[in-house]
Amino acid sequence: MALIEMIALKNVLSSEFVERVHAFFSENGPLSKAKNFEFRPQQQEMAARVAQALEEERHLVIEAGTGVGKSLAYL
Repeated sequence: MALIEMIALKNVLSSEFVERVHAFFSENGPLSKAKNFEFRPQQQEMAARVAQALEEERHLVIEAGTGVGKSLAYL
C-alpha cells in the first residue's frame, strides 16, 4: 500500500475518542444542553480534528473563522 493511500485511509478511519468528541459537539449531544448553545458544524469538525491530533500525539494548526471556538480551544 502506498504512503498516500495509507494517509488517506487513516484520515477516513476514526477512533472511539474522536467519535465521542464529535458526538459531544453534535446538535443533540451533551453540550447542546448548555444555556445559549448554538450548533456550529465547523466547531464540531475542529473539536474532532483536535481530538484526533491528541490521540495521534501530533501537532495541529487550525485556521478558522469567527465563531468557531478558537478562543476556547486555546484553553
